[in-house]
Amino acid sequence: MGELLKQRRAELLEETKAARAFLEELTDEKSFVELDAYRFSTAPLFGEAALKGEGVLTGYARIDDMPVYVAVYNHSQIKGGLTAEQSRKIVKAMTMAQKSECPFVFVLESSGVKVGEGLPAVDAFCEVVAKASQLYGVIPMVAVVKGEVLGLAAYLAAQMNAVIAVEGAVMASNSPDVILSQSGSSLTKAQAFGAKALFENGSVDLVAKDASEARTAVSAILGLMSGAIVEEEEASLNRAVSLEGYTSDAIISEVFDAGSTVELGNGKGLRTVIGRIGGFAVGAVLSNGERICAKCAGRAARFIRLLEAYELPLITFTDCKGAKLSLEAEANGMVAEISALMSAIADHETAKISVTCGKAQGVGYAALSSKGLGYDYAMAWDTAALSLLTGEQGAVLLCGEEIAKAKDPLKARAEAAEKYSEIEGDPFAAAYKGCVDAVIEPEATRRQIIAVLMMLFV
Repeated sequence: MGELLKQRRAELLEETKAARAFLEELTDEKSFVELDAYRFSTAPLFGEAALKGEGVLTGYARIDDMPVYVAVYNHSQIKGGLTAEQSRKIVKAMTMAQKSECPFVFVLESSGVKVGEGLPAVDAFCEVVAKASQLYGVIPMVAVVKGEVLGLAAYLAAQMNAVIAVEGAVMASNSPDVILSQSGSSLTKAQAFGAKALFENGSVDLVAKDASEARTAVSAILGLMSGAIVEEEEASLNRAVSLEGYTSDAIISEVFDAGSTVELGNGKGLRTVIGRIGGFAVGAVLSNGERICAKCAGRAARFIRLLEAYELPLITFTDCKGAKLSLEAEANGMVAEISALMSAIADHETAKISVTCGKAQGVGYAALSSKGLGYDYAMAWDTAALSLLTGEQGAVLLCGEEIAKAKDPLKARAEAAEKYSEIEGDPFAAAYKGCVDAVIEPEATRRQIIAVLMMLFV
């Protein structure tokens, strides 16, 4: 090796040491092949320092033997700030990933674009964003938020199919100190913009303890998004499940293949999970027994759009009394978000199955169980209740006069509510009307879903 090459290589390795160490933990041993290692900005502002590493490493590697392309921001140089040349370096790697149909993984730790280059740096960064938008649904894309991700870099994260934050990470649209100061907030940077806060507000899908845990999550997500069918033993396909009443936790542990699930998002209101059932990669939206709010409806709608982009079946598990009832919910745009959820389900052309496990009432039924949205197969537990109204609403609207005249209005109201729920909510009544294809015992849920998936895909 020539002396100049030795020198440049040594400088490059030294200035990118931290980024490479994280990449080594994220990918299979010695699998990283670097692209454009010595491609740097020619802007005179940076001078000789630019030849020592600059803002990003790109290349291809393997994660659990799965080929992936990567872009790893190098925070040790100009705080991971991207120059125009480095943005184009990323676009080149993304184009190569597209050609080879490989997933792309970003490791983000950046203060945004390099201010000294001005608008040309912004233009080049927007080429990365445009390329990410173009690749949505073409190849899976995952971001790992490693450290501080500020400014435009945060907007790139939002373009990804899934975002994983490592503990200690911070992400914001601007300087956290500036935002907190102008807001008059007493919160710390970690409290307002740290990994836990990002997970709670829906900016990231998962929080990982370290690079190793992030690697496990990336591998699981990319493996499921490939849509490949994994063979399951016949005993597993035919096993009954132990379900005593509905909980989303029980569905995840009993109905899905063991150890196959990854939950994306904080699970409030509606849970969004990808996993396998009978070897089939699927996505599921699971009610928590709560009413639907704007935020959970919007998150579920985006999740379903993601499933459609990668042609994954959708399964809904419903126990929902409808939309949240409050002025705050209405002011937060709940109607628009639930409408977006219904549109996402209606537009989902890959297989979709609804399983009504508990109550499906009002817009809870309309959004998550109604065959009118194009479900290929709708089933309900024999203990489920499907109706236009809740029992109390039905009692008031249909028996209001009788209740008012009764000697004991409260007792009359309760009896009318129970009668409405029994008659109108009966799953067999829904089946008679063609709203449900099958009424099943809870223990048959897994078998029935697998049978439908086989019918639709095999």
